[in-house]
Amino acid sequence: MKKNPEIFPAEFLPHVDLQEEVDRRTINSKTYSIDAANNRHKLCKVIGAIHYKEDKEWKEIDLTIKDEDGFFVVDKTLYDLKIFKDKIGYSYKSKQGGRIDVMLNSIGDIHVNDLSLNIEPKIVKDKENRLVWRDTVDGIDFFMVLRPLKAAMYKSIKNEDAPCKFVWDVYEDITKNAAFVRKTVGYDKDKNRMEIKNSIGDKGVFKSKETGNDYRHLLFTEEFTGRVAKIKDKKTRLKRWSTALEYPTVIDANVIEKLWSNDVCFPATIDATALEYITADVDDGMETTYYGHWLSRGSYFSQGLYYGYIDHGGLRFQTIGVPQGSTINSAAMWVKVEHILGTPQIKVYADDVDDAAQWADDNLPSGVTRTTAYKNWNPTTAGSTIISMTNIIQEIISRGGWGSGNDMRFALLNDKTGAGNHIAAIWDYCNLYGEPPALLVIEYTAPPPTLNINHGNITRIVVAI
Repeated sequence: MKKNPEIFPAEFLPHVDLQEEVDRRTINSKTYSIDAANNRHKLCKVIGAIHYKEDKEWKEIDLTIKDEDGFFVVDKTLYDLKIFKDKIGYSYKSKQGGRIDVMLNSIGDIHVNDLSLNIEPKIVKDKENRLVWRDTVDGIDFFMVLRPLKAAMYKSIKNEDAPCKFVWDVYEDITKNAAFVRKTVGYDKDKNRMEIKNSIGDKGVFKSKETGNDYRHLLFTEEFTGRVAKIKDKKTRLKRWSTALEYPTVIDANVIEKLWSNDVCFPATIDATALEYITADVDDGMETTYYGHWLSRGSYFSQGLYYGYIDHGGLRFQTIGVPQGSTINSAAMWVKVEHILGTPQIKVYADDVDDAAQWADDNLPSGVTRTTAYKNWNPTTAGSTIISMTNIIQEIISRGGWGSGNDMRFALLNDKTGAGNHIAAIWDYCNLYGEPPALLVIEYTAPPPTLNINHGNITRIVVAI
């Protein structure tokens, strides 16, 4: 638990009097015994991952970057990562198999061999899962940020004279147990989206002498055009391209919220990165009438009214290990609010189904089959918030078709009417500020086990008391 404070918020960390049931660990949950004699348990469930499997055992993720054997190394998560010291790049190896090597090829059409680069990476103070190459060339910083399911390289363009084009050599294992995402986004200091052009050059397939596997060599290009999209009409959200932008910018970021220092931006979310296929990005996000579809990748997601457009939030928790028919003694959903506009009014429902589907453009929060139970949630300030969910969870667990290990999802529906802006924004799984995504905590008493005793052709079901 102490190794994952960014994932389990402080409100739920003090379990000093509870014994963890290690055999009940999953990739994204812990279970504690409250009263073994009476079959009472506490389940703590996150969106994302807190454990990785090694030697068939779930172990706690630790994203601390270590200095070992000529590399910076991270190996206590779902992948093994080596960050090079003699060049800008990294080698990402999934514990499920598959590998991706990413190395900087050129900056501004000049090959790295012809540039005088500062290639000394440093671990960021007080942020041991982050590495920075400051002033690699004039006006450019590179960042490496690690999360349980992904590793990402960022570029910060600090002034208008800095290079705006980057090319990477990508060597991707054909087995494809991990993936390199072939798209880049970015925002300037004022959160205006940057126009970035991506292209892929296929250099062919070769067999690695080191691993014996087939690799595809790609040249991945990302180039900032110098234009950003600025809103010209707040009521309609119509935008226009503009060359008037605020530096510094960050490529591979969806939102820029705060600075590491006076001249270095800290990015929020990623696109061009190496990641595991078991990503949780789609499990939280929002439905908006402006875009008309599911938005899952961002620093935070919102629900409420904004210039007449309605946003609804959605959260999905996979593999809830609570047996059918359990008594829910208490349940709560913890979220961290990033900001509040106006006076949002939100109703929280569960999707009243046995096993909740993944969110999608044709499967949105507004369309869920709502539980009879719901919770009014009217947040007034940013920060940690606990939403009581006891009756809502009980309704799902009591369904005849519910099974331990099924998925649940929750719709955070706007209930505000009238004019004005009334928004509650919640930190998303994708954000990289160290703010934890949503957490579900369920304290339950499991039903007594049943024993099937077969006497010839007669089967007796005995309830063990």
